[in-house]
Amino acid sequence: MQRGQAVLEFLFIILIIVVYLTTTALPLEKDAKNAVYDSSRLARANVETQKLSSAVQEVSEMGAGTRETIAIFVPEKTIITCDTGLNKIDFNLMLELEQNSAQCPSNICIKEFLAPEGTTLNCTTQKLYGPAKYTIKIEKTALNAILFERTS
Repeated sequence: MQRGQAVLEFLFIILIIVVYLTTTALPLEKDAKNAVYDSSRLARANVETQKLSSAVQEVSEMGAGTRETIAIFVPEKTIITCDTGLNKIDFNLMLELEQNSAQCPSNICIKEFLAPEGTTLNCTTQKLYGPAKYTIKIEKTALNAILFERTS
């Protein structure tokens, strides 16, 4: 009878371990994975938007007719916007993991890059939706305006 009791106690301990893992460890693993995924997408969106903003800055410092073509990748659940009215380029990124912070209220992270002073953005392409790779042509016109258009 003692051998049967030992087997039952062993099975009971295994059951307790399985219940603990499924209720505690696995949800934490999912949150950790989503946090890494969000951080990766946020970093990528920031780098790609910064690349676009830097290209606008470089073209604005050159003479009329200057062109630069760049390739950018917009991550999943991200929108890069060129706003002619506010003269800025920004990105909006929706997070997977629910967190409310000052930088990302309502799980949407927003970062703005203003156009250089004295230049006007003329955006023929208003929004770039991810996930996708885009080729962007940036050109300075004679009126000190920066033409921003998607070529692919």
